Amino acid sequence: LRYELESGLLNGTITVDELPKLWNSKMEEYLGVRPENDAQGVLQDIHWSMGALGYFPTYSLGAMYAVQIYNKACSELPDLEEHIAAGEFKPLKAWLNEHIH
Repeated sequence: LRYELESGLLNGTITVDELPKLWNSKMEEYLGVRPENDAQGVLQDIHWSMGALGYFPTYSLGAMYAVQIYNKACSELPDLEEHIAAGEFKPLKAWLNEHIH
């Protein structure tokens, strides 16, 4: 939703004045909920209110990178999940230092 509206802002098909109404209608269309006010809707986080655009696609990319890195680490460190559950992060840190950082 946010990416869709940001794209419209950047390509000129959506104006800032249209955002609250579009946000609410898209929320209802996509999720079946309609925010009670702009604070719970279009302004529900700080990105747009501080003028920051383009962040949400990078969050999606980061999540995709993270799961790929984690899956690779698990394949090379068979006991990784047990180490993490025990609060032991040294094996993962060493693997990350060698392969990622």
